[in-house]
Amino acid sequence: IGTSTSAVLAYRNPSCEIKVVDVNGDRISRWNSSNPPIFEPAGAEDIEDGPRAPNLTFSVDIAGAIAEADVVFICVDTPAHVNLSSVDHFDMDLTRHDGALRMIVESSVGHTVVVEKSTVPGGTSQRSADFLASYTTPEKSFTVLSNPEYLAQGTSINDIMYPDRVIIGYTQDDPAAKAASEALANLYIPWVPPNRVLTMSLFSSELTKLAHNAFLAQRVSSINALSAICEASGGDIADVSRGLGMNARIGSKYLRASFGFGGSCLVKDTASLAYLARSLGLAEPSDYWKHVLLLNEYQKARVAERIVTQLGGAPLLHQERIAVLGFAYKKETRDTRGTPARDVVLQLLKSGASVALYDPYASVTQIQTELGGQSSDPLVSATLQDHLTVSPSVYDACRDARAVVVLNEIPELDNGNAPAESMREPRYVFDGKGFLDSRGLEQQGFIVEVVGR
Repeated sequence: IGTSTSAVLAYRNPSCEIKVVDVNGDRISRWNSSNPPIFEPAGAEDIEDGPRAPNLTFSVDIAGAIAEADVVFICVDTPAHVNLSSVDHFDMDLTRHDGALRMIVESSVGHTVVVEKSTVPGGTSQRSADFLASYTTPEKSFTVLSNPEYLAQGTSINDIMYPDRVIIGYTQDDPAAKAASEALANLYIPWVPPNRVLTMSLFSSELTKLAHNAFLAQRVSSINALSAICEASGGDIADVSRGLGMNARIGSKYLRASFGFGGSCLVKDTASLAYLARSLGLAEPSDYWKHVLLLNEYQKARVAERIVTQLGGAPLLHQERIAVLGFAYKKETRDTRGTPARDVVLQLLKSGASVALYDPYASVTQIQTELGGQSSDPLVSATLQDHLTVSPSVYDACRDARAVVVLNEIPELDNGNAPAESMREPRYVFDGKGFLDSRGLEQQGFIVEVVGR
């Protein structure tokens, strides 16, 4: 969030000094090198000076940067533990967020505008304002704004450069907060049309962010629910999606059936919304959003079980080599947090298969960590060590494999085909997102299974 936002702000506001600070010295060193710690292929070409714009710097001197700043953006991770058995105990970890507030209190000078950029539970911005107000002195004061991010991994630069809207929340009966919101809006005006900068209350801003991701999650779960109906009835989810998407009131985005959604945002924010509704005594709205998540869990388990069943079940899968292509939670990103691919891989391993996994972006360490490679359970660790291989290429993963499970669009499959010559017969392809050339694969002798068909 922070670096992408800062890169665009610096590029579009050359008279402003933008400084990115972090407690992680290694991460800052990488930002100051030619090997940045994130991968953002889409939109970076629009920033001619890139992350090395002369008014953009990276530092570990957090106290010094806060002391000099007029505006401080809080852009820290807020991970959550989601327990779908009860949304009464949703736990979002605000440790880094609250630590950032304490740093601001300790180091700020004069009046500081604090902008909540991280995704937070409803009411957090007001809690932050109350906390900072308790440290206000004649020499030090604060104004809190909410300015949630609407970025997707892999396209964050593009999302900031061409936003659908920018939302700024502020305390609406406070003249100083209104003035601060206008000053923040002015940072976006160089490239965002004024009618796309929306102002509202702090809580409405936070709720809009949660609702944004919950609505996207709901669309994915809806089309996946229909994919299960198609598989049971002989329908084709691709045809259904096309028919739905051509309705202008519905639109075509987020209507591709898949093996479920993941990542660090959709699950967390939908669970946060369910918890918020429950805390307000709204049981039915809470259950509605909870069931969006339960349907996602059902889809992941259903697709994994379909793969195992089609291959003959656990007894016949023992020691069979299965190639899994794509592990990050979506294409063109290194991010593996909450990836639904985890459930598919673990189910295959549990059924006795040997898995050869390839992802062009995710590292071996990320993959092993997400699968539980550091697990205290010796059985889990032994299974991963003995039956999981992270392959260097598509062709290496597919060598001697009985089946290919395609979970992400990856560059090596741009022609819609899969490597056949090195696989064992009968050769299976399981298309987890319906983007491969099924007819062409069948002509090559593959048995093709597609989600929703």
